[in-house]
Amino acid sequence: TLNPAGTLIYIQLVRSSGFPVLDGEALRALKAAAPYDAFPQQMGAEPLNIVGHFIYPSAYRYRRN
Repeated sequence: TLNPAGTLIYIQLVRSSGFPVLDGEALRALKAAAPYDAFPQQMGAEPLNIVGHFIYPSAYRYRRN
């Protein structure tokens, strides 16, 4: 979740890759990219939920369930 200033105010892993190290690095990448650009005024003053997708094609061969 981003606030209108572009600050990351909440982050949650929605679905695991099955590999804790990859999950951790995806979260780290999103945190490291902050702060994001501020919202244009026409978007209003409400926080915005965004979704980031990280795809690790070779990890699917070794996926743990």
